[in-house]
Amino acid sequence: MDLPGYYYDAERQRYFKVEKNQTAPADAAWSSSNVKRRRLNEEEAAAALQHQDRIKSRIKRASVLREPLTGGFFAREHGAVADDMEAACFVAGLRNKGRISLVAPRIGTARGSLVRHFYVGGQDNETGLCTVFGLSDACTLLSTYLARDKNKRLNQNLLANYRLHDGSPQPYIEKHMFVVTDIQHHAPSNTIFVARAVHVPSSQGECSYLFRIQPTSISVDDDALTPRWKLPVESVTPLESRGEDQGTIDCMAQCIAPAPGSSRPSCVVGAEQGIVLWDADTEKKLHHCLAPATSPRDLVRDVWAVDFGPNQTNVFQFGGRPGFLFTADARLPYQAWQHVQLPAAITKLKCLGDGKQVLVAGLRNQLGVYDLRFTPSHRGVGRRIDSSVDIPIVEEADPSDTYHSLFRNSRQLDKTNCRCTRTRNQRSWKQEWNKMGKKFVADPVIEFEQYRNAAHTKIGFAYDADTGVVAAAHDAPGIVALYSVRTGAQLRIIDFATESQENAGPRSHSNRNNSNSPSTFPADHPGFPVIEGIQFQTLPGDATPTLFIGGDLYGGLTAFSFGVDDSDDEA
Repeated sequence: MDLPGYYYDAERQRYFKVEKNQTAPADAAWSSSNVKRRRLNEEEAAAALQHQDRIKSRIKRASVLREPLTGGFFAREHGAVADDMEAACFVAGLRNKGRISLVAPRIGTARGSLVRHFYVGGQDNETGLCTVFGLSDACTLLSTYLARDKNKRLNQNLLANYRLHDGSPQPYIEKHMFVVTDIQHHAPSNTIFVARAVHVPSSQGECSYLFRIQPTSISVDDDALTPRWKLPVESVTPLESRGEDQGTIDCMAQCIAPAPGSSRPSCVVGAEQGIVLWDADTEKKLHHCLAPATSPRDLVRDVWAVDFGPNQTNVFQFGGRPGFLFTADARLPYQAWQHVQLPAAITKLKCLGDGKQVLVAGLRNQLGVYDLRFTPSHRGVGRRIDSSVDIPIVEEADPSDTYHSLFRNSRQLDKTNCRCTRTRNQRSWKQEWNKMGKKFVADPVIEFEQYRNAAHTKIGFAYDADTGVVAAAHDAPGIVALYSVRTGAQLRIIDFATESQENAGPRSHSNRNNSNSPSTFPADHPGFPVIEGIQFQTLPGDATPTLFIGGDLYGGLTAFSFGVDDSDDEA
């Protein structure tokens, strides 16, 4: 407390009356001259501090330092290089390069019909044309050529300059099929696989859940005007058909993962009842088809994501509901496959690096990178589809595995009827599962905190390994966010919903230094569904990939390429 006419000594913790210089002891702190001098010094210090606060707002960080490329070079000179500088530079340079329509001729597509599944192929280096297969009305498979001008903008009018194999209007109608869930390309065999989720009796239509499209390759020497891929294709071949005596198909294909090399399993199909390995050469499925889960002990129910490891022709990862990430080897029995428990059901996944790290997207806003070398893994996947014996998972587990020892002790196997019976005075399986299972949930090494997907199982997702960029759709309609796989930082948001496609195209802005969640965007967009179709593809003549998004309300694909809006803007 500051008392008028008194000086407080903090060391002695007492007040002294201010005295004149004539009566005060020499060098006394409570002399009038010393008190006045001290007050003046404090006022000067307070004024200087106030002045620093005022000029602090006048000094602003140069905007050039916020640019990924220029700011990254300056940061490198000072030894502070961001891990996501390469990804940020690529994302900042993406420009809207127009759209193409995937609407069947003479049919049209109503507003609100997005291209949910498509594949863009860029293998024709002679003509520079690309090939697109996709669906915009959820029941018609279409194909078309994709042409670009000198500014790399999509321009279908340029197709008039090429010698096409079919003079009918594009896009071409390939086949009418319902409930398509995935379209993927197998590069070694130049085969396009189309998966369907079917529950249709054979008397009402074709009961195939996997189709093969084999585009015809034409070799024309010194001809830059004839496409190497012939469209429309000659046939769309079903790989699996059921007879009429089998009734309703119970295998609903959810996703496809083409094998990276010329191995016997050409692709792996994820279904509602597990996985199926396919040999496209013999058109026969191989082994490892799992049964649907009927109890909490079964770890495989719906498989929504499958992917092969880099340069791995037999090892792949898959997952879905209830939230277990499996590492499978086609050369080993399914009992030896390893699995890891994750916090939520898995919707998408991509293998990174040497296959030891996996990028996983899931429900409840889960998106992260998991390192399988530092997560507890266990053996066993459940039951075989063709097995009538209910084999407990504990019999498939490693005897030294403490995760399964609890269940092995709490239940005993009845050898007579091969059933799993519970002993007396022991907890139920569900109680033990809830008690022990939470201790083995894996934590991501990199977490994407701004990712938002609460409950959508069908949602867009793509990853480009060269740039390290992840494109993931959010559960907010029309939102696609771009992330860095190295840091999990959100680099940019592309918003198709808040701005009309007919006027100015999708709104896009950088979000690298913004900590606000994308959930702050308006989530109520009548008639605009969540985006499902996203793909990275490096087109002929390009050094960087192009991002294709099925975000057009009238059945179109929008392309984003690295560059400038106009060739005159080049430095």
